[in-house]
Amino acid sequence: MGPIVDRRTVLGAAVGVAALGAVAVPASAAPRSARSTATPSTTGDPDLPVRSDFDGRVGERYTALSPWGTASLVLDEVADLPGAPAGSENAYSLLFSADAGDARDAIYRLTSASGAEHVLFLVRAGGASTLEATVDRTR
Repeated sequence: MGPIVDRRTVLGAAVGVAALGAVAVPASAAPRSARSTATPSTTGDPDLPVRSDFDGRVGERYTALSPWGTASLVLDEVADLPGAPAGSENAYSLLFSADAGDARDAIYRLTSASGAEHVLFLVRAGGASTLEATVDRTR
């Protein structure tokens, strides 16, 4: 007959696993309220792009890396979100054009010619070669 596992042993193991899990959780998995509210212009964090990272860059080409490969995207528009303050750093949309067949819904790592890097979820919008990102960190 094998060892008997009692309730105290199971609960003790669960507490140990929970403590280990709390240590191993990456910061990006933290609740929004626990994350830094600093903008990438001060932190350099590509996962928190702000509007000013894209304003004045319409027409600029970006190399976009996704799970399906690399695509070339051109920034076509930076726009306000309905109901958000005009020019908000944390509430805006972006439209990109892609070569035919390259426009797929995915998380992309965008790199500009200047070396700026951003991570965005882009979805097809309005046509086979248009991708849109919506950023809204106001809630």
